[in-house]
Amino acid sequence: MRDLVRAQLDLDDTDLPDALLDAYIQEGYDRTLELEQRWPFFESQWDVQFAADGTGTMPIDTAHIELVVTADGRILPRVQGRWAMTNFPPGGSTTGNPLYWTRLNRSLYVLPAPGAITTVRLIGFRMGADWVNLVGASGACDCDRRLHIPICWYAASLGYAQQEDEVLEQRYLDRFHESVSLARDAIMRPNPSQPKQVAYTLYRTRPLWPAPVGVTFEVPEAP
Repeated sequence: MRDLVRAQLDLDDTDLPDALLDAYIQEGYDRTLELEQRWPFFESQWDVQFAADGTGTMPIDTAHIELVVTADGRILPRVQGRWAMTNFPPGGSTTGNPLYWTRLNRSLYVLPAPGAITTVRLIGFRMGADWVNLVGASGACDCDRRLHIPICWYAASLGYAQQEDEVLEQRYLDRFHESVSLARDAIMRPNPSQPKQVAYTLYRTRPLWPAPVGVTFEVPEAP
């Protein structure tokens, strides 16, 4: 990626040092990843141990949690923190098989507390790796290859900005927006081999998940 940007700008490593070029590429990489919250190439899973009191910590590279699955195959629904603290107050004596989970910042909780160390699988999306800082922009870019060239065009626009060439700066910024949009549409396009859900049915007589004794849930009408 360094070679492509330098070739486009017709600059060597004296005129455009690695440290500055890497910063340009890092900014392009960050701007690109911000376009989506759930890039399919970042799908991941983690096994997390929860203490007997039901507390655990998100893995450091986790960005979004989609599913929390117990060892016996149950998918735990997420509940709001206020509801969790009201129904399962800290220091309470209620223990049992976890039925729910909640999150506060990077801390995770399964409710009720399991009463013993329990391993739960998280399925979701990780963050992009800090590849520029670790190996420099000459290393492998941590994203789909279709995004590599758009990132280079963004870095090139910053290079032209350094040269105070506003025309080429804008031209390559426009090229970045056009090419990253096309790549994004292709990457995020649904896979035709996957099942397609065409309708939803909600039943008012059935709760969305098992409710604690004395707690009821209001299920909205189906649209």
